[in-house]
Amino acid sequence: MRRSNMVLLLLAAVLCFAAYLAPIQACAFAESLAESDQAAQIIVGQDVSITVDENRTTPYGWVVALSDETLLAQANDEYIPDPNPLGADGVGGKRRFTFTAVGVEQCAVDMYLVRIGDEVNEAIQTESYLYVISLAPGAPSGDTPENRSGAVEPGEIVQFGDYSWRVLEVRDDLALLITEEIIEANLYNLEPTAVTWEACFLRSSLNDRFLQCFTAEEQERIVETRLSNPDNRWYGTPGGADTDDKVFLLSLEEADRYFGDSGDYSNARRKSWGAGNGFEENDDGWALSNDQDSQRAAIFGAGPSWWWLRSPGGSDASAAAVDIGGSINVRGRDADTFHPDMGGVRPALWLSLK
Repeated sequence: MRRSNMVLLLLAAVLCFAAYLAPIQACAFAESLAESDQAAQIIVGQDVSITVDENRTTPYGWVVALSDETLLAQANDEYIPDPNPLGADGVGGKRRFTFTAVGVEQCAVDMYLVRIGDEVNEAIQTESYLYVISLAPGAPSGDTPENRSGAVEPGEIVQFGDYSWRVLEVRDDLALLITEEIIEANLYNLEPTAVTWEACFLRSSLNDRFLQCFTAEEQERIVETRLSNPDNRWYGTPGGADTDDKVFLLSLEEADRYFGDSGDYSNARRKSWGAGNGFEENDDGWALSNDQDSQRAAIFGAGPSWWWLRSPGGSDASAAAVDIGGSINVRGRDADTFHPDMGGVRPALWLSLK
């Protein structure tokens, strides 16, 4: 059997298996504020959204309860089916609830995943979110960027949509953001064939499925950006054409520049894993490792994991990545690499601060 056919069969099996798990999993595109003991600061008139996994091929669905309906009003309830290119049975989707802040006070949103017809006290999963609503912009760290009394600064953590984001750069009224954590495991591309960022599956997914996790108002603030996609400097692998994207992954150049700006990538300071259980300089090395590794390292679920970059790896069927410890794997991984429990995506975007 050709490898491409085997990959498609494997992916179909993964999708089917995920369908069984969907009723008891929180969406990778949602963050429970209750778990992080943080309240989102919002202002009257602002829309907020919560996106969770839901599988409408099962008898389970989410029920929402507001602590005070005079403070938050439900504005929309939308179901977004997951991509299903193989036509697999039992594939679920995302359910996005949108609320508008209408009063000044603290309001909790409690969500219950229940079998249709059951009471909330029979829920198999619960999620809780807390919002503090004010008339004037607040200024605590972690507040939404548009509510800050002063300009955001690189290195700060801000809240936008359902995610926490790290500010990488600020230019006038724009800020470059990357999610603080890995939001999901996913393939760079479905097929083990030559591919660049322009044509890969992950680019399409981020600018469609992921983008739909934001409200219309939030989407308007995400700025479409012309991206340069250079060749891999160490291996000469073509990077492909420039692209125009709202959501993207960092490139090799950006993963070095925005985490310490060491110049190790452009100056080919190559390393590989040495006999002493650490990285050592090596003219043929595949890794970029320095004192910024800990800043690049990211969490997925309960532990550290690796994440994709948009640049090509050492072959035209691979993509570069940041490994578990935060070193940059310039040689990269096969573009169709998929592990349900680790490895994946830290989206980046340019956000209007106006």
